[in-house]
Amino acid sequence: MRLVSGMALVALVIGTATSAAATGRISLGLLASGTVSWSVVPLAQLFTGVLLVRGSRLPLADALARYFETHRPWSLWLLTVAGLLLVSTNPGAWVEPLALTFVVPMALTFRRLNVLCRTQLGFDAAKARRRTILHQAVTISGLVVYGEYAGGLLPRFIDTVGR
Repeated sequence: MRLVSGMALVALVIGTATSAAATGRISLGLLASGTVSWSVVPLAQLFTGVLLVRGSRLPLADALARYFETHRPWSLWLLTVAGLLLVSTNPGAWVEPLALTFVVPMALTFRRLNVLCRTQLGFDAAKARRRTILHQAVTISGLVVYGEYAGGLLPRFIDTVGR
C-alpha cells in the first residue's frame, strides 16, 4: 500500500505543479486531470526503480516504496517553481531561469538514491554508486527522448543555455 500511495503522491504533485504553472490557477478539475495525465511518470519511475532496487535485501514492494520517498527533492522543486510562477507578475520571464535550477533536485536525488542503496537496500558503496548512475542515466535518457518526442525540447534547451 505504501508503494501505491507513494506513486499516487508523485502523480498528484506533478499534476498540481504542471496545472498551476500552465494555467496560473488551481481547481479541483485541473488537479484531477493533471494528476491522471501525469500518472505515466510514476509508472516510468516504477520501471527505473526496479532497475535500482533489484537484488536488494528488502522485499521488492518495500524497496520500491522507499525508492519513491527519494522523490521529495523533485516534489519540493516542482511545487516551488509552480508557486513562484503563480505569484509572478510576468511568469514568462521566469520560466527558463527557474527551469535551469533543476540541477539542485537532481543532485539531491542522486545523493538520496545512493544513500538508499547503501543503507536500506544493502549494497556496498561501489554497487550503490553503479546502480545510482545507471538509474540516473536511464531517467535522463527517458526525459530527453520524451522531451524530444513531445516538442523538440533539446534544441530549445540548448538555445536557452547558449544565450
